[in-house]
Amino acid sequence: MIYRTIAVIDIGSSLIRMKIYERCNNDIKELESVKASLFLGHDTFSEGKLSFEKVNKLCDIIQS
Repeated sequence: MIYRTIAVIDIGSSLIRMKIYERCNNDIKELESVKASLFLGHDTFSEGKLSFEKVNKLCDIIQS
């Protein structure tokens, strides 16, 4: 049997979602699911770019 681990990361304007799956042959099993609120759209709309603070928070969320 061959196991493969796959992560899907969805970075939206107000919510970051990450799901980790393990695939073995044709079976897919969800191993972990993480959701976190981070209002990236506010900076983008008001300033036209993301602040370093928000980018650092985003990195912290993804790494945790």
